[in-house]
Amino acid sequence: VIRAFINSTNGLRAAWQDDASYRRSLLQVVAGVVIASILTRWMNLPWGSWLTLVASTLPILIVELLNTAIEAVTDKAS
Repeated sequence: VIRAFINSTNGLRAAWQDDASYRRSLLQVVAGVVIASILTRWMNLPWGSWLTLVASTLPILIVELLNTAIEAVTDKAS
């Protein structure tokens, strides 16, 4: 379990260092979480609404990481 965590951390670090689109997507997700936090406090929405807003930003990172992996494989193949 510890080795898997270390490998995952290394992969996220490599994505941050090597892929500008991942950095941009991560910053967009962080901005989305901040905006969701402000909106839920300002509009007195329940935490479930905040969770829904935050969860809707996570697929952005997942798809970006998949795209980065596909690009790395195609770069090695060509």
